[in-house]
Amino acid sequence: MYIIHPSLKEFKSHIVDIENNPDQWKYLGDKPCIIEFSATWSTQSTEMAPILEELAEEYNNKIYIYRVDIEQEEAVFKAFDVEIIPTFLFCPLQEAPQKAVGVFSKSTLKEGIEEILLCQKT
Repeated sequence: MYIIHPSLKEFKSHIVDIENNPDQWKYLGDKPCIIEFSATWSTQSTEMAPILEELAEEYNNKIYIYRVDIEQEEAVFKAFDVEIIPTFLFCPLQEAPQKAVGVFSKSTLKEGIEEILLCQKT
């Protein structure tokens, strides 16, 4: 599995319909996910790319990892009040997402995946 770069149309059909349900989180995915809001000009986003690729490979078929470029998908990042890049949303299947802002180590992201998305205490 690789990092998924959803368009607005894909975001609305696979993650959450931000146009028809702007005030309600209703995750549409069949696996938990991480959404990273990034930008090509951000050195921090560039730092996170290889870590996210490794995690996508490690957690293949367990979670989705989405990467939303704020310049290409402005409607998506505005819907989530993203002010700092990178911002992550950890999205379990049946609960509201949890937001984390900043650059994180692989081990910290793995903790979040295990505890928030896969409900396993590390």
